[in-house]
Amino acid sequence: MRKPCLQCFRKHMGNAAVLMEEVLDGYPYRFLVCGHLDQAAQEIRRWSPRLATVVRAHRIRLQNADFDYDIPFEEIDRFISDVELIPDHDTNFPEIPESCYEGLERNATGGWELYEGDQR
Repeated sequence: MRKPCLQCFRKHMGNAAVLMEEVLDGYPYRFLVCGHLDQAAQEIRRWSPRLATVVRAHRIRLQNADFDYDIPFEEIDRFISDVELIPDHDTNFPEIPESCYEGLERNATGGWELYEGDQR
């Protein structure tokens, strides 16, 4: 498993966001967006398995979307900016705000559909 890195996480999320803009302009880069989202999830997994799972759920939703799926990049970046200000964020990672889940579907119990146990 990778050593966690917030800057690497932000780099991959930023790359995904830039490429997503290209997708919206008609360029066929959706698979590149998915790749960067996967890399971002790997970079953050040790500090926050939950955030890694949320990013993964956004990737899966994008892969399955027949429409332009709107990933909340700005909200996730705002959250990570706040996390960086916490001195012990490596041992005390804060709860992820609801805004980072925006766009994901709810499951039968009202929680977010995170595709846990899914091998995609």
